[in-house]
Amino acid sequence: MVLKSPRCAHIEAPDLQHSTYLTRLDGQTLWLGFIHIKGLDKKLIQALLDQRSKQPFTNQEDFTQRVPAGLEQLLIRVGEFRGLGSTKKKLLWQAHALVNNYTRHLTEVDLFTLPELNWSLPALWQDALEDTYDELKLLGFPLRSPFALLAGAVQGIRAAQLRGHAGKWVAMTGYPLACKRITAKNGRPIVFGYFMDVARQYFDTTYFPQTQERYSLRGAGLYLLEGKVVLEYGFPSLEVRRLEKCQFLGDSREV
Repeated sequence: MVLKSPRCAHIEAPDLQHSTYLTRLDGQTLWLGFIHIKGLDKKLIQALLDQRSKQPFTNQEDFTQRVPAGLEQLLIRVGEFRGLGSTKKKLLWQAHALVNNYTRHLTEVDLFTLPELNWSLPALWQDALEDTYDELKLLGFPLRSPFALLAGAVQGIRAAQLRGHAGKWVAMTGYPLACKRITAKNGRPIVFGYFMDVARQYFDTTYFPQTQERYSLRGAGLYLLEGKVVLEYGFPSLEVRRLEKCQFLGDSREV
């Protein structure tokens, strides 16, 4: 669940004990905030933080007793409980059983501390690819390289080779990071895209109206881009004439 920045910081997925509502930097570790988790209500996040401020969570059962139902499976899938020392699938099984056993109310206090339940489960297979799909669905972006999802080989040149291909037609495989649309003087739209290649180097792209009429960026994913390399003030970019979305490896849970 860690993405290493090409500079110095380690980007960590939201964590039960370390994350706050917003993303925060702690030394060389960037802890993603709970705000990034799709479908997580702000009131529930505050309930989690309030309970944690009173006493750190000791285990999954402790969390289930103290925080309103509905959070467990969502947080486990995004890696929130990874510090508890169990695999994601084992935690999901435990969460299902625990939620069925407890009816909790924030205004009630347990009179006794019950012993932690011990679970005996067979070894459950875990695929890193499943984690990446969970990150895409729940965070909107992967913490591993998106190129690990590519079904085929990376095609074309890399960003570092653009300058040497000025004026030539090339192909590139890239992951879109940002997109900006402007209106030219003639009233027609021009789109500028910012991409990352397999080496985590960045490159700029331009889409003129004639390209937009035939092709368009269709959400997050990897794209095979074809076009002409142009130099403007000594800076290379790709003038895209054709693009297609690359095929990803399938999620084994959906087979």
